[in-house]
Amino acid sequence: MTPLAAAPTTAPTTGRPSAARWTTVAGIAYVSGWLAGLFVAPPAPPASADSATVHGYFLEHGLAILLQSLLVHALPGIALAVLALTVAAATRSTGRLRHGVIATGAAAAVVSLTQVGFAVAAVATAAGAADVTTQTLFHAINIADTVKLAALAGFVTTATLAARRAAMAPIWVCLPAAVLVPLLPVGGTAFLVDSPILTVVLTASLPLLLLWAAAITLAVAGSAS
Repeated sequence: MTPLAAAPTTAPTTGRPSAARWTTVAGIAYVSGWLAGLFVAPPAPPASADSATVHGYFLEHGLAILLQSLLVHALPGIALAVLALTVAAATRSTGRLRHGVIATGAAAAVVSLTQVGFAVAAVATAAGAADVTTQTLFHAINIADTVKLAALAGFVTTATLAARRAAMAPIWVCLPAAVLVPLLPVGGTAFLVDSPILTVVLTASLPLLLLWAAAITLAVAGSAS
């Protein structure tokens, strides 16, 4: 039996109503931001695209890229930071587990917000920058995505374990987490290496991530309210 499916080790707790409210707000923001962001910009070039292609993409779709970055990087980044704090508070986790929930969630949030800076820089300088400059910023966004997904794997693990130990995570929260944790870091390498298999893993991980985010939001907020 995996740690994510382990039996609760503490009695149920009512938690804090404020933590429940903010967990709900953050969970909704995370999922809705991602869902909306998927449709506002055309697909980005592959990791192996030449500098001229990358530069043309940012030059032609600048406004759409900025809007998408706000929806899939900025809003989810802020939401992750809030979730890290509220899940730790609502589950009343302590010690290393509490630190793990907050640290992994905060790390993913910081990387996500950093991606906004890279996107703004790429769009703002596209008109006058050399192709290779835009490509460098594009690669920075991709590398950050890889790092972020690894941090998210840690957050999914620690947050689910904290909720499980507080008797707040039923099997429909733990099962998606158990599948998602290995998929995230593997799928994240698709931002660095062009591979059909890695792309399939990455594509599968996104809806599963949103499903887990919605599930743990519902479970934790419902138990803590």
